Amino acid sequence: MLPSTYVADVEKSMRYAQEREQRIVFNSFNVTVDGDHRDHKVGYDHGHWTCDCEGFEHHGHCPHTMTMERVLGETVTMGEISAPVA
Repeated sequence: MLPSTYVADVEKSMRYAQEREQRIVFNSFNVTVDGDHRDHKVGYDHGHWTCDCEGFEHHGHCPHTMTMERVLGETVTMGEISAPVA
């Protein structure tokens, strides 16, 4: 039998997940996107996207940041575009 505290924690986590727009804020993270020709480092920091690809450097957006926007949907706040990740 599971301890009652564990059951309460699971119930709370379910409620938090359902209320994600009010409870969860992505501040920053880094991911690797497996591109067609090589891996790309994509970063997010307080509404600012970065990517180490040439397209991002030239246009301020790229398929890699757009992919992450699609994956995360409205869970991240869209902001200004930053310089490429080093």
